[in-house]
Amino acid sequence: MYAGYDRVRGFQLYCSDPSGNYAAWNAHATGKGAVNAISALKDDYKKECNLVEGITLAVKMLAKSMDAQKPTAESFEIGVVQKDAQGKLVQRMVSGAELDKIIVDAKIHEMLAAEGK
Repeated sequence: MYAGYDRVRGFQLYCSDPSGNYAAWNAHATGKGAVNAISALKDDYKKECNLVEGITLAVKMLAKSMDAQKPTAESFEIGVVQKDAQGKLVQRMVSGAELDKIIVDAKIHEMLAAEGK
């Protein structure tokens, strides 16, 4: 899966497979639990969501497919493409205190406990 930006279509998300086929998506998942995550994304993803809402949704989807009962920021690798204050495109990792706050605010541990994990 890879993300990018162009002036015509804005931010974009693509997923490709080993054969070279690719498709554009608003929200997508690959790997373990992808079928369930894609189904949940169809219900929960909102195109007008902001960056924090998008990361929160990604953390929820990832947490559901993890074996960890109490995931921490170190359990995730989340990268984003965004514009900085000057309008320049930047790629960065979401980690540490920023990601810990998202995990707490999203009540990930409570969600997993309710699901019996």
